[in-house]
Amino acid sequence: MNSSKRILIIGGGISGLSAALWCQRQGLQPLIIEQTPRLGGQLHQIHLPLVDYPGFKGTASELLETLVAQISEQDIHYRLGQSIKHIDYKNNVAYTENESLTYSALIMATGNRKRALPQLKPFMGRHVHMTATGVIEQLKHQHIAIIGGGDGAFENALLLAPSVNKVDILIRSGQPRARQYFVEQARRISNISLHYQQKVQYFKDEPTFRGLHLAHSITGEEQRLECDQVIIKCGYTPAQELLPESLLPPENGLQLDDQNIWVIGDVRNPIDPCMSVCIGEAARASREISRYLEPIG
Repeated sequence: MNSSKRILIIGGGISGLSAALWCQRQGLQPLIIEQTPRLGGQLHQIHLPLVDYPGFKGTASELLETLVAQISEQDIHYRLGQSIKHIDYKNNVAYTENESLTYSALIMATGNRKRALPQLKPFMGRHVHMTATGVIEQLKHQHIAIIGGGDGAFENALLLAPSVNKVDILIRSGQPRARQYFVEQARRISNISLHYQQKVQYFKDEPTFRGLHLAHSITGEEQRLECDQVIIKCGYTPAQELLPESLLPPENGLQLDDQNIWVIGDVRNPIDPCMSVCIGEAARASREISRYLEPIG
């Protein structure tokens, strides 16, 4: 690969895959580095039909299958199960455990990671989970509490409702952040209940009580909620560890301080992650990089 046109893309989710396809169309040479064993990122965690990608009707797995097929057809290079340990921004070199990779431009498409609740950590894997995916059989016929008011919380509630006894969604604010489509669906299902302005204190597993201790987020009034299992869906934190403080993403624009670094996708938008935004920013970054490397005039 010609390092003079190599575009190093960190992250193989929808942002990174889209960026690679767009860069290839610009005559550049993208290389995707993905730390997990498979491409796709959070597309693997979406199980309801997609509603925020205009013009596409289908599931996230179907969209991912199409993207990966296009990556293969375009002969775009990628490395799985590798992570970037250090980046020498001055000399344009990124280091994995086994090699050094020079680049002409860098696209940071590292996405978000789920926000955990330290007070529930002792019960992780037994009564507390980060998602319903993979444990649906374990949760059957139980009373489930879901912490969070965003799309993930409501998607998990809708996924679980047909097979569990009850789902309580605990929302810290006075209204959910989830898109109206999900909220309306949840309100129509009899075994899903919404609870507003609830702050989780801790979980108890005792002979006389199993469940959450809560406090009203405004009045502080305490109450208990009996439940068997808890799903944490209280947002994300951006995966920005590879960026030094001096290079944090700007509020406007994708390029960092006129350097050869672009930050795209959910790593820039932890509050409102959106596939359409990811794809749009990937297209914009590829065009900006092409002009940056081969300026006109």
